[in-house]
Amino acid sequence: MTAYDAGSAHAAGASRSARAAGPAHTSAWRRALAADLRLNAETFAGTVILSVLALVLAVTVTDVMAGIAPVWGVLAWYRYGRQDTASRTELWASLGMSRADRVHGRVALVALESALMVFVSAAGTALTVLAGHAPAMVDGVTTGWDLAGTTVSGIATASATMVLAAIVLGPECTTRRPGVSMFILSILTYIGAAIVLSLIAMVIVLPLSLVVSSAAQTAATWVIALIAFVIALIGALVLRRGVRRWIRDLDSQDEGAVPAHRRKRRVDGGGRTA
Repeated sequence: MTAYDAGSAHAAGASRSARAAGPAHTSAWRRALAADLRLNAETFAGTVILSVLALVLAVTVTDVMAGIAPVWGVLAWYRYGRQDTASRTELWASLGMSRADRVHGRVALVALESALMVFVSAAGTALTVLAGHAPAMVDGVTTGWDLAGTTVSGIATASATMVLAAIVLGPECTTRRPGVSMFILSILTYIGAAIVLSLIAMVIVLPLSLVVSSAAQTAATWVIALIAFVIALIGALVLRRGVRRWIRDLDSQDEGAVPAHRRKRRVDGGGRTA
């Protein structure tokens, strides 16, 4: 075999390994999500019930409850984190799940609930308008392209808010059981993210907002949606790197606890400690 053939065979083997690693990695995330969803079934079911109620109210009365759905989504990190008791950790171990699986499962579960909250928030306003009611979460009754722009902008803004909140709240609520103070921090994070996104949109679309025409206003809405989507994408990339850091933090905590545990066993057995 020539050097060229050997290099080609090595490259082909690496390519097959990469293709095999992709489905395996996806399958691991799915297993972790299924495990965390099973352990938090009641909490997630409560969110589903609230979502249905919000959409029903949006059709019949008002979209206020649907409009505050992103707040509930931001609180997901705190709500699920509070369920991480010592017995829950033992359940994870009994399922054969590692600390990395636990982080992956939690991120996937919160992402699933966040997507549901984004949908409820956007769909609630659209359903209220289509039902002939005045929406409470937007100014005026929009139709046609205005309604489409408002809906897409709402999806983009809520998604960016969720991602920014995950970057702030994820580490504290995943690597350790959050305290009550994290509830307050979650609310403040939502408010802060909403203010930051509003200021960015205001600065960028200010020239369009000065033009008094429906076309300019519609264009401004779509520009805001584009900006929010870009922020959400960049934040998702940052969050992906953060997840790896959370896993390393959990591993370091575990490594720091092992020596103390071994020293205790030696003391209990009458041995000398270092």
